[in-house]
Amino acid sequence: MQPPIEPHSELLLDAWRETLGGILADKDSAWQRQLALVQAQADKVIAELRAAIVERLAGVDRMVADRLASLKDGEPGPQGPPGIDGQRGPQGDVGPAGEAGPPGEKGLTGEPGQPGADGPGGPQGEPGKDGERGLQGEPGAHGPIGERGPEGPPGPKGQRGEQGPIGLCGADGEDGAQGNIGLSGPAGEPGPAGERGARGETGPPGPVGKDGKDGKDGKLPMIKSWREAVYYAGDCVFHLGGTYQAKTDTGHAPPHADWMPIALPGADGKSFHVRGTYEPGTQFPTYQELDIVVLNGASFIARQDNPGPCPGEGWQMIARQGQRGVAGERGERGPSGDAGAPGAAALMIRSWRIDRKKFIAVPIMSDGKDGPPLELRSFFEQFNDETS
Repeated sequence: MQPPIEPHSELLLDAWRETLGGILADKDSAWQRQLALVQAQADKVIAELRAAIVERLAGVDRMVADRLASLKDGEPGPQGPPGIDGQRGPQGDVGPAGEAGPPGEKGLTGEPGQPGADGPGGPQGEPGKDGERGLQGEPGAHGPIGERGPEGPPGPKGQRGEQGPIGLCGADGEDGAQGNIGLSGPAGEPGPAGERGARGETGPPGPVGKDGKDGKDGKLPMIKSWREAVYYAGDCVFHLGGTYQAKTDTGHAPPHADWMPIALPGADGKSFHVRGTYEPGTQFPTYQELDIVVLNGASFIARQDNPGPCPGEGWQMIARQGQRGVAGERGERGPSGDAGAPGAAALMIRSWRIDRKKFIAVPIMSDGKDGPPLELRSFFEQFNDETS
């Protein structure tokens, strides 16, 4: 539900609309006058250009007519040398056939031409009746031997022939004489080591041994506060919050390599440190681990020393400002209240005081006082930017 508009706000809006409407009307009339002036100037320039073009065309026509009138046929000059034959042009279209001429005289009979190619065979005729067998003719002469034809492809590989008989064994040769024993050669380099054999399987566990004799009860020596003195192996001292036992005879103060720590003092635990609103810097050197800062309605805790800019990888958000919850159901309407006392009469705008230099309109109310001023400069600047 929107709040009611106060009377003086409506008056300010009406005054602003009235003032802005008057200014827009003045601007519109000025633009109309400027547009009419520009249109008149454009029409004038176009008319002048048209007149200049017509005048130029008339001058060109006169120059052409004068030049044509001054031209006369001269005497023929000497014949020039013949030009180079031009390339043959493309063949023209075939013209219409002329009328047939009278028949010429019969020419001489020409030599017989070569026999033409055999024509295609005609359809096979019906078989005739068997005639009588004629007499056998004489054998014809042998024709000439023709040229050898091209060599044909190799024939298929023939089948393997049968194996021949096994030959006889030759005679045994004589044994040769035994040669002399050669000298021993130099020892060769040792060969590479062989691979390590696989580890054998673990044998079964041995039998459990017998329990030994009970030893004496161990006792820690009496612990003394450390002071500058010589301590012997096994002595125990308390120093700087820790307990130590000497590993050897020593005069050094613990902690030292001569001492074995038995119980060391614990380090102080770290706690949260509230630092307030986050203050960004160039190097971020002031924030340490567990520092808590507030930024943009959220709380962040530093993960480490020098955590860098917040938010970032060096920070962990631990809380943030809650969002607005879902609106609840509307309740039942309550009973109407008692009528209030009549209020004072609403103020009315009696007139306006215009400051043209500052673009401010100040309303003068019905009680004689000035109302809230209406600044119009920003409206006019925006209007000028959008329309220019």
